[in-house]
Amino acid sequence: MTYNKYSTYFLVTSAIVLLLGDVLQVLNHDNILWTVCLAISFVLFVAGIPAVNSFIYSSNSTFKSIINSFLLIGAIAGASMQVFFRIEIILDKEKLFNAVEALSNYPSLAFTTMVPGIFFPLGLILLCIAMLLAKKHTTWKTMLLLIGAISFPVGHAIGNLIALIVGDVILICAWFLLSSEVLRTPGQTTASRVSKGDFTPCSSQNRT
Repeated sequence: MTYNKYSTYFLVTSAIVLLLGDVLQVLNHDNILWTVCLAISFVLFVAGIPAVNSFIYSSNSTFKSIINSFLLIGAIAGASMQVFFRIEIILDKEKLFNAVEALSNYPSLAFTTMVPGIFFPLGLILLCIAMLLAKKHTTWKTMLLLIGAISFPVGHAIGNLIALIVGDVILICAWFLLSSEVLRTPGQTTASRVSKGDFTPCSSQNRT
């Protein structure tokens, strides 16, 4: 649980940094700083993925691997996407409008940087589905995470910063509540989960 404990800190911190970036964007309209905060948030989330695994009570390793892959690909894409946005912002500030238009209309660049980002909210939604099916967490906490997961892409799509901030606050609350629930429960060791039939250990774990 020690490793997961620190991983939960990264998970909650990633959402806090995300909120900080959106608040700075609303207050100062600082697009550069906004993208920096978003990039840092996604990097922190990668370190929080091990904590996400502690929320999933399933012996289906394939489903867990899919969720992890979606979240990892989405987080990496989200961080790299901010570099693309910063280039656009700098070119726009320098009044190089033709360059901005050319950059925006370059199909393969937009495809490789933006499309993989959709895996992040999809991974969160799959996580919520797994948690609802397992019925090991309080339903309203899982639904809180689901609302935050949906508000993230929707807020960016419609360009509504207020919706983004509200979604960020919801994500912070969801991660904090779920992390606290797991860390407070002494029975979330591998042995206790095996005894309940919720987890299938590998052969190496059986030997230890």
